[in-house]
Amino acid sequence: MNEHLTIDLRGMSARVDVSQAAKLLGFPEYQISILMRLKHLRPLGAPPQNGHKYFSAVDIVALGHDREWLDKATRAVDKFLNGKSRSRTASNSLRQRRLSSSDSNFQICDEARKP
Repeated sequence: MNEHLTIDLRGMSARVDVSQAAKLLGFPEYQISILMRLKHLRPLGAPPQNGHKYFSAVDIVALGHDREWLDKATRAVDKFLNGKSRSRTASNSLRQRRLSSSDSNFQICDEARKP
C-alpha cells in the first residue's frame, strides 16, 4: 500500500482536458462533469457550460495523490448518482400510479356511458 506512483510530467502539457484529467484521477469521464458541478474540480478560466474544459496538470496530479480529496470526491459522486437513481425510481413509480389511476378513470367513464 506504500507503493508510490510516479508520473512523468515532462511530456505532459501544463493543462489537461477532461479525458486526461479522468485518466489521472481514476474517474470515468462522465464523472468529471459531476465533480465540476459539485465544485470538487474547477476548470481553468471561465469556459462556457458547453465549452471545452481544461485543468492545471499540476493540480490534477496533486489531487490524484491526495487520499482525503479522492475519498471525498468518490463519496460525493456516489451520493449524486444514488440521488439521481432514487429520483428516477420515484418518478417511475409516480408515473405507474398515474397510469393505473388513469386506467381506472377510463373504466369509470366507460361504465358511465353504458345505458
